[in-house]
Amino acid sequence: MKLSKLFILTALSVVLASCSTSRSLTYMQDFEVGEKFPVADAPELKVKPGDRLDISVTCRNPQLAIPFNVVGGVFNLDLGDDGGRSSISNEIKKGYLVDNDGNIDFPVLGTLHVAGFTLNQVKKYITDLLVERNYIKEPLVSVDLLNFRITVLGETSVGDISISANQLNIFQLIARTHDLSPFALRTDVRVIRYTDDGCREIYSLNLKSKDVFNSPAFYLQQNDIVYVMPKGTKLSGSGLTSYTSVASAILSAISTLSVLFMWANALR
Repeated sequence: MKLSKLFILTALSVVLASCSTSRSLTYMQDFEVGEKFPVADAPELKVKPGDRLDISVTCRNPQLAIPFNVVGGVFNLDLGDDGGRSSISNEIKKGYLVDNDGNIDFPVLGTLHVAGFTLNQVKKYITDLLVERNYIKEPLVSVDLLNFRITVLGETSVGDISISANQLNIFQLIARTHDLSPFALRTDVRVIRYTDDGCREIYSLNLKSKDVFNSPAFYLQQNDIVYVMPKGTKLSGSGLTSYTSVASAILSAISTLSVLFMWANALR
């Protein structure tokens, strides 16, 4: 009889501990089934100094587009056998580097200021210049970002992650890193971002709340640093400081003493 009571009490304590652990690993705990709330559209990425842009120009007459497709100082446009269709070779593209002043050196058109522009705005800017200067009447311009990378540190898979698309949110990043570890502090994931004025800004994301969708850091930007802190730490103005949660320690001690007390009574 005493052994059966001991087994029941032990199983109960294990179940309670398991429930507590499971809840601590759950995302968006305040979601309710069927609930609807507005979600902002993903903002367009803006070009920043240090970015590399892949820019290509095509048109009906491929001969006219050749001077605007230079890779490594070489005109890089292959004409088809019929002379009518063209395709850019598969040579590795280094792209156009945006300098510290926010400019790129584009063939024929010269120095173009693109920092602060979205990719669509850069596309329209170059298209308008080609038409206004009578180079090409109906150009097709494509612009892509070559250096969309996110650095991930802390309680998850660590390293640089390259993004092929121009859009990524925090949960997609977590999925790419095969989820956070059980020791991750999910209520305070930090995103460090370089701003347009050359400063750094730090955002805090609470992955247990649906309010994470409203954060300006929910959608990540190129060169963001995501730091997943371990439980039992906090990030203060002077840096990372370790501490022990007094409340957690007290609750853990009470729980342990309660189980030991019940075991002692069961064995009497």
